[in-house]
Amino acid sequence: MFRYPVNSSERPQINWNVGQFDLLIVEELSMVPKKIFSHVANTLNQLHVRPVALLCGDQQQQQPIETVEGS
Repeated sequence: MFRYPVNSSERPQINWNVGQFDLLIVEELSMVPKKIFSHVANTLNQLHVRPVALLCGDQQQQQPIETVEGS
């Protein structure tokens, strides 16, 4: 549903079809980097009809790889 470019200098594409869904589930939210979550949130905010977003996570879950020291 969301495609995020590997090259960080490229802008992610907005998938306007996400507005066709009633529910968007993001599981393991703690593993989603801030930059990607920001893109998802900005996309949802631009829609006229937004799906309900269910965000699930575990505080004890591993951090996103890009935030681990040494990566």
